[in-house]
Amino acid sequence: MTSSTTEGTRTDRRIPMTVGAPAAILVTMRTLVALTALMSMTTLAAAQAPGATEPAPPPAATGGQQPPPRSVMRSRWAITFGVVWEALKVEAEPMPKTAMTMFDLSAHYRIRRPFELGLAVLAGGANAGDLDTARMYIDGRWRFLAEKPWNVYARFGIGVAAVANDQASKQERAGRGSIHLGAGVERRWGWFALSAELRLVGIGENPDAPAPPTLSPAYQFARNKVSGGAFSIASNFYF
Repeated sequence: MTSSTTEGTRTDRRIPMTVGAPAAILVTMRTLVALTALMSMTTLAAAQAPGATEPAPPPAATGGQQPPPRSVMRSRWAITFGVVWEALKVEAEPMPKTAMTMFDLSAHYRIRRPFELGLAVLAGGANAGDLDTARMYIDGRWRFLAEKPWNVYARFGIGVAAVANDQASKQERAGRGSIHLGAGVERRWGWFALSAELRLVGIGENPDAPAPPTLSPAYQFARNKVSGGAFSIASNFYF
């Protein structure tokens, strides 16, 4: 009897311990739920308080805003390929004239936002006849609206030029001092642009050209001062 009572007593002591563990967990869970509800109510009350403002969300990395425009200074090099139609006349009687078509290849580096400096090479020939021309200029372009898609510019260059026919002597084909001045308009789309340009051309005389037996227009172009005007269309590649 004593043994049973002892065993029963031991059994009675174990039951509260076994049942008490889930009860403690349940109490803890209820406490957490109550604290969570209390914190939620406190936050809601603070948000609804007069004068309270909701903090602005951080700005998105991209969002719906347009990215800043790309500056022309990020692509300083420009390669230009153009076609030039030119009318020339000799500055001496009887002042013969000719029309020429040339190709214009140039490379420019943008030193400052509006100013580009480079080298231009032109070569072509007369539309009728056997006159040829080759020219090289140190060339500059000053852009008045450099950052705009539509921009206007002034162009100026100084260099050497030769104008002579296919059968001309070495002296007749010698390079002479030359300048060109022009103005143009350009439409740019990022790395690519199209331009149209008007320019004036002057070529110095060549006193070393030997006089032929008979005076010919080809000799006059090779010997005397030459001037004219030109129109060109060009494509520009920026990088």
